[in-house]
Order: sequence, then C-alpha cells, then structure tokens
Amino acid sequence: LGILDLHYPEHWYPYIQQDIGKEAVIEVDSQNRVVQHGPLLSLTQEVKKFPLQNWRHNLTLAAGSLLILIMTTSWLPTGVSFNIALARLQGE
Repeated sequence: LGILDLHYPEHWYPYIQQDIGKEAVIEVDSQNRVVQHGPLLSLTQEVKKFPLQNWRHNLTLAAGSLLILIMTTSWLPTGVSFNIALARLQGE
C-alpha cells in the first residue's frame, strides 16, 4: 500500500487517526477510493443506513430548477409563449 494514494471520505478522518499503526483490512475500488476500512467504516453500510448523504447536491438541483422556472415565467418573451402554450392546453 505504500505506492497507492488512498482517498478516504472526509468524514472518516477522525476515526482513521485512531487506527494509525494498527493492522486493518482495507477494500479499495478501481480509482483508489477506500470503500471499507476495518470492520466499522464501510461506505455500503453508510448508504444503507443514511441514504440522504447527498442532500446538498439534491437541494442545489431543486433550487436551480425552481430559479429557471421562475425566470422562464417572468421573462417577457418566454413568459408570453409559456402563457400561450398554457392557454392552448386549457382549450382557449
């Protein structure tokens, strides 16, 4: 392992410091990201027990989509065509 650069998740660093100098079983994926470190730290278990770990990413996508929707309906040239399409769908 001396020639590999291992990439740990940032929230594991306090727990890994306690294992320095001790033997530990480490599982690594093809991009040198650590998937499991010892019996306690495992990304697969985190995904099963804490499925909302990417909430910031999802919140950013939702906020961006809402901003684009507001800009689409409020900007005059796009808003007019949006209103015409909406009126056509309503049968007017």
